[in-house]
Amino acid sequence: MELRNNNREVIRELARANYRKNRGRNRVLTLAVALAVFMVFGAFSIARGKMEADYLLYARNDGSVASLSLEDGSEKQYEKIKTLDYVKNTGLEKDFAVWYKGGAPVLGCTVLDNTAFEKLIRPAYTDVTGHYPEEANEVMLPLRGLEQLGIENPHIGMTLDAELRFQENRDAIESSFVLSGYYKDYVNPILNVPVAYFSEKYLESLGIPLFPASYILMEQNGFFADGELMEAKLYEDVSTESVAQQFIGMNSLAFTVVEDFIGSYMVAFLCSVMILGGAFLLIYNVMSITLGNDIRQYGLLKTIGTTGGQIKKIVFCQTGRMILAGCLLGAAAGSFVVKFLLPGTLGELYLHGMGSAGGMAVFYPAFLAASVVFVGLTTLLAAGIAVRKVVKFSPIESVRYEETASAAASHTYRRQRRTRQPRSSILQRCGSRKHCSDGASIAGMAWRNITRSGRRFAVTLLSLSMGCICALGAVVISRGTDITNSIEERHDFEISTFTNIDRDAGYASYDWDDNTPVITEELRDRILAVDGVSEDKMGYTKGCFAMINMPSETNGTEEGGDEALLPRLKSVYGTTAVSFFATLQIVDDAFVEELRKYVEEYGINADVDSLENGTGTMLLHTHELSKELQEDGDETIGMPLHFYSLSLFENKVDDKYLKGELSCAGYLDISKKHFPKLNMTTHGSGINYFIMTEKAFRSLNFKEKIFGIQIDVDRQKEPLIKQEITGIIQQDNRTRDEKHYIYMNSKSDALNDASSYIRASRIVMGVLSVLLMVMGIANYFNTLYTSLSSRQKELAVMESVGMTRKQLGRLVVLEGAFYGLSVIGMLLTLGSAVLWFLGKAIKQDLLYFKFYYPWAWTAVIAASLPAICILTAVFMYRRMTGKSITERLRRYAD
Repeated sequence: MELRNNNREVIRELARANYRKNRGRNRVLTLAVALAVFMVFGAFSIARGKMEADYLLYARNDGSVASLSLEDGSEKQYEKIKTLDYVKNTGLEKDFAVWYKGGAPVLGCTVLDNTAFEKLIRPAYTDVTGHYPEEANEVMLPLRGLEQLGIENPHIGMTLDAELRFQENRDAIESSFVLSGYYKDYVNPILNVPVAYFSEKYLESLGIPLFPASYILMEQNGFFADGELMEAKLYEDVSTESVAQQFIGMNSLAFTVVEDFIGSYMVAFLCSVMILGGAFLLIYNVMSITLGNDIRQYGLLKTIGTTGGQIKKIVFCQTGRMILAGCLLGAAAGSFVVKFLLPGTLGELYLHGMGSAGGMAVFYPAFLAASVVFVGLTTLLAAGIAVRKVVKFSPIESVRYEETASAAASHTYRRQRRTRQPRSSILQRCGSRKHCSDGASIAGMAWRNITRSGRRFAVTLLSLSMGCICALGAVVISRGTDITNSIEERHDFEISTFTNIDRDAGYASYDWDDNTPVITEELRDRILAVDGVSEDKMGYTKGCFAMINMPSETNGTEEGGDEALLPRLKSVYGTTAVSFFATLQIVDDAFVEELRKYVEEYGINADVDSLENGTGTMLLHTHELSKELQEDGDETIGMPLHFYSLSLFENKVDDKYLKGELSCAGYLDISKKHFPKLNMTTHGSGINYFIMTEKAFRSLNFKEKIFGIQIDVDRQKEPLIKQEITGIIQQDNRTRDEKHYIYMNSKSDALNDASSYIRASRIVMGVLSVLLMVMGIANYFNTLYTSLSSRQKELAVMESVGMTRKQLGRLVVLEGAFYGLSVIGMLLTLGSAVLWFLGKAIKQDLLYFKFYYPWAWTAVIAASLPAICILTAVFMYRRMTGKSITERLRRYAD
């Protein structure tokens, strides 16, 4: 009968014995595992937490999380869109009336379906009280809308009296509604009127169909496609029902957040790889050194018959204990910080005046699980790679194993003792001149010690460098994507008016004609007279208002007018937005040259030559043409455009009002990301907006108007100049109608408004930089500890053959210094190249990104890293050499 060995129990006992013997090194590896879990989980959670805060901020500013929409959508289109796999949530919006009080409009009236409100709109609101209207007599209002109605303390169930005026040919009605709910919104109150929500039952009671819906709202499913791609896919998959019907695609909030944070998903992926790579190297280096030190011990086991497979089991058994302890410790620390400290901190930093952080989820169990699994597998992989070295030696080779050049220094001293030189002479030369015979200087010994294992040196150097490069990369990203860069591109002061000639001409008390100034020369001269303001630092937006010969639309057909304007006319079919007014803006040669580069680079149909030579003009729009109408617009190039005096407003088209003719040079969408920067007037969006050169403008015989003034001043004088200009504008506005007030935007005000967000971003990115740098330093610390632990015999032997403690200390200090200097060399070479490529990659997607080489942080690292390396080495050395030579040699022999 064959007796079976209880090998499994023996292996476990050997693993436990080995674990107890190497408690110090095991604690280091356990802490390395814990630190890796904490760092990976913490780094990704901080990055995700910042993006979550930005997501809430953007959603509340926009008033919706919808990124795609279809105007005047039909029920058939609605059902089709719901089947698309790249659309996550689809809802309906029906705008049907305006709420008036005292003869003035105060609220828009809208009906949303359940998906639109719950999934697309509600995430942008806070303090939602009550519920969305269900009955025909219920209404839901924003708090600012209630304030406009004179209600400061609303309560559910209160009665509100309303006068509603409908968009269709219906009589206005007065009715009472029950307040079913209210909410707080954060959209710009200047640009967005408050919205009152009504129920679908109320719409039915009025006999107003839900379709065609004002908008079909959509939320993109997924993160990796931008708005233009989504828009193109919608045009391809959903048939439009008229040439004017248009899909509007914007980058999803998630896409926008990533782009503003780090430039693109590709950059985010590469940064993630570097972070995970640093964590891997942190574990691998310590594991490799630890098992390399145990080769002789495992060789003894081989001599008594232990197989390579059994040795692997022993290694993985004790490694498993360290993984379990380290992952639990790291997960506990990371969970506490991320779950209890991070959400409140980010909310406090980012959401000033934008509601609470209640909707922000920062703790993701999946992140924690992924971090634990990644670090656990990384540790096992590192152990597997290291144990291969252990099992490939024969028992005799393992017992006699000495790491490459491990006895180099002691061998040098032994050889020197056999030479004719007296021992004292050798030691004296080594101590006073730091130089021994045969060129074996202490510096040379130090360099050979850290490079004795090329793999270990490379891994340690790469890990330290990667941690520092990641930290510097975070600084580059933080400073380059800082919205300060976008604000700094503005002028110190931008002065303009919100004049809307489409509404005011011929009706407002301000008597508009061709000679009426927008910003008067008197106002300009008074501003120019302010101390610190000079003509050479002032810019102007100039042009004029005009009438155009827009074709008229009757029974679906177009009659008369300029054929080149047909795409513009068709884009507003069925609305009251058809306008015969136009804004003409003069552009300079520099802008024309930028426009030419833009048109050539992106293959846009436009006749820049006619624009440049003064015979053509371009019509700008803010994504107001459907795909088909944009193609029609491209075909109008070369067609004539006629411009008329404002006197034509109350008269029929007559050649006596004609000021001149230019050819159409194309329709350009200014919402495209790479469209050249242009200081447009504040009243260009939504009306007919033309650009032309000075030569073309003069051919039309219009009187030039100043639309806007841009001023740059000395920063030190800026506060006083701002105060004086503000007073001048206030005095001028006393003579103006409210609709024609002059406004001034100040760069300093914009920076002040964004200061909390800027400060928050810098703090978050600073913390992230420190985390990444700590990961690299921790790798060096662990590597040095395990390395010096393995060299206790070597240090003791070197001391026994004549090296003094002072010389040994100097040797260890030089080793630390060489590590630090090597890392600095890597940072200035490889690191600089990585940072440059990082900046170039981000700039392609984030136009306001500016690359700043982090000289200050590099200097801090260059100054502190050698010091950290040296101090760590000295600390470790003193701890290792606290006992006598005899005790250390005996302990190693045992």
